[in-house]
Amino acid sequence: MQSVIDIFLQGFILVPLVLGIYLSYEVMKITDLTVEGSFVLGAAVYARLIIESINPVLALFIAISSGALAGIVVGFIQRHDKIDSLIAGILMIFMLYSINLQIMGSPNLTTYNHTTVLTYISYVFHDNSDFVFSVLYAFFCIAVVSLLLNVQLGLRIRAYGDNKNLLYRLGHNPEKYRLIGLAFSNALAAGSGALTCQIYGFTDINMGFGIALTAIAAWLIGIQTMKKIFRYKNFSVKIDCVACLMGALLYYLIVTLFLRIGVNPIYLKLLVGLILVILLKIMSNKKQKPWENNC
Repeated sequence: MQSVIDIFLQGFILVPLVLGIYLSYEVMKITDLTVEGSFVLGAAVYARLIIESINPVLALFIAISSGALAGIVVGFIQRHDKIDSLIAGILMIFMLYSINLQIMGSPNLTTYNHTTVLTYISYVFHDNSDFVFSVLYAFFCIAVVSLLLNVQLGLRIRAYGDNKNLLYRLGHNPEKYRLIGLAFSNALAAGSGALTCQIYGFTDINMGFGIALTAIAAWLIGIQTMKKIFRYKNFSVKIDCVACLMGALLYYLIVTLFLRIGVNPIYLKLLVGLILVILLKIMSNKKQKPWENNC
């Protein structure tokens, strides 16, 4: 039973990050890997503030805001598509490594014996408070993203991904919505990092290594699963948000199953990478135009 809870715990911690990837990769059609650095940034800022005895709720808000700031900066780097989004994200990760290390002051920090938001939660729920906190936070993020994409601001962010020229014709500056969308995406990633820091009690400078691809894999697994279940083709915010949740849970379930059947942990990333390639191929084939099959 405890192993099942641990799987779900890891999945729920990943949900905000998967939602961030979903916003940039699927909604805005931007390949932004900055979330990998923002994830560590959120954890680093939160750990440093907690150690400095800042109020845990305020520290969480500042940590999330730091991720939003990173998103705005990478948005300015990409401005008018003068620098490719993928290269801009890699550059931002490169720069954030130094920033995160400067914030932490050492390669790792521990928040054990310090009061965090999780401490408050444990007063109410006692056992499995970390699991309850991760569930509450994940569903809060799902609600926020779902609400965002259904209000006017979110519709314009969606329009940015579908047709930027439409925003121009409607008298809106697309670059404004690039910045807002990337700010939200990286804020979610930073929140996931801060949540990880609280639940596991430490922050490490290398804790974000490969986490962006992990989130992409989780999202692809979730979206393909939901399409098989509901057989929908049109854009649906609610189904996509549920897919982010399901994908995060299924990802860690798959990893656990690999380990249970005796797969060497050294080959885990290789297997997950192969799964990711297959899912990307499937999605690419479905988006292919009919007449292109005969070329």
